[in-house]
Amino acid sequence: MKLTTYLRENDLTVTALARSVGVDVSTMHRIVHGKHIPGQKTMRAIIRETGGQVQPNDFFDLPGEAA
Repeated sequence: MKLTTYLRENDLTVTALARSVGVDVSTMHRIVHGKHIPGQKTMRAIIRETGGQVQPNDFFDLPGEAA
């Protein structure tokens, strides 16, 4: 699940997710909008905070997937 979908479905803001993950709001904004791929530590925090609904592969457009 893409982060944008997770945020929308869970009625969360980028700011709230940034706080729970422990990164700057500007960093999370770039991650959410596909301008930055999170590093390993941040990726693990995102997986934890989303209950596993967002996974590392969700940050990449893989062949055969709808964008």
